[in-house]
Amino acid sequence: MQEYADTESLEVYVKGAPAEHVHNLLQGNKASWQQLHSFLRHYGLELEKGDKGGYTVRAIGTELRVKASKVFRNDFAGKANRTRLGEKLGPYSAPDDRILTYEPRLEYRPRSLKRDPQDRAEKREQRAAECAQLRKAYQAYKEQVAVGLQKQRENGRETMRRLGEQHAARRVEIRNLQVSPTQRRAMRSVLAAESVQERDVLRQQLQGERVASRAKTYREWITEQAEAGDIAATRQLRGFLYHEKRSRRERTTRLGQEAPTIGSASNQRPDPVFYAIANMTWVVDRKTGDVTYKLDGKNAFVDVVEKINLIDNREATFAASLKVAQEKFGSYLHVTGTDEVKREIATVAAKHRLNVRFTEDRMNQWLKIDQKRYRTRGQSLER
Repeated sequence: MQEYADTESLEVYVKGAPAEHVHNLLQGNKASWQQLHSFLRHYGLELEKGDKGGYTVRAIGTELRVKASKVFRNDFAGKANRTRLGEKLGPYSAPDDRILTYEPRLEYRPRSLKRDPQDRAEKREQRAAECAQLRKAYQAYKEQVAVGLQKQRENGRETMRRLGEQHAARRVEIRNLQVSPTQRRAMRSVLAAESVQERDVLRQQLQGERVASRAKTYREWITEQAEAGDIAATRQLRGFLYHEKRSRRERTTRLGQEAPTIGSASNQRPDPVFYAIANMTWVVDRKTGDVTYKLDGKNAFVDVVEKINLIDNREATFAASLKVAQEKFGSYLHVTGTDEVKREIATVAAKHRLNVRFTEDRMNQWLKIDQKRYRTRGQSLER
């Protein structure tokens, strides 16, 4: 019909909105045959079951029919789909006028496929106006989210400040305790480790809350508005889907296969260094006051009086020892060891955004280079 009469066939009509809505209905958990009949009746259609088990879709008021396996391929095509359909909806039941809730609002009428230039121009202007309005509403939404994020950051800084005050108060308590210097040294070291853990856990929690509260992308926001029933957003989403489908088809034609999809940030694995430090344990030597710290069950470094000795060269060890040293001695640190170890320590300090400086100028130069490198990498990822 479309090829020779330039009019829309029943098959193409059913493959449009009716097929999409039928598929969505059958994905739900409470679908039934009568709901399906009601839904099709809304579009002027009726589902019939053949003697051999197949299904056909008929345009109400006509004798025009099309196979359901052609128009509802995702749900009716193939024995496996029909079996799954029977398991979901139960035995087939014909339309029951006592139960059906929808009255025919649309009907299939073969219409010309030739487009009216004036009508196309008017619809294009309408879409442009709707798009501008959607963009304006999305910008207002982003501004509202930005205000909420600013308040969230201020609350986070205040929470971090109070945590710092608690740590300072605990240091004063230890200083005033009537204990031996060995015990006091061990207690100071353990307090530094606990402070590092509490800060890291709080920082991770605040970061997670900020990420969860960030503004949705325009595509995500449009999808949400469309699901809420916004007609303009629904049209915009349909445009996105059409554009993506066409782009995917062009890539497939050009490359001969589908291009790989890059995973989103939400699929990235959690930071192993954070979890190693959060679960860090320690053993105190009661005779000397030395504290041996363990990461992932392995000895990592030892706090000996006024210095920290590294046991291994893992990234988690460098990060944890730097944080404990910063908590105990301040942000100005002296590092000894080979040039290779010093270079790695400077890199770890930059990667984990530690506010430290070193007594050796060369290490400070490495630190600045790495800080710039990681800052640039973070900006490119955000873009």
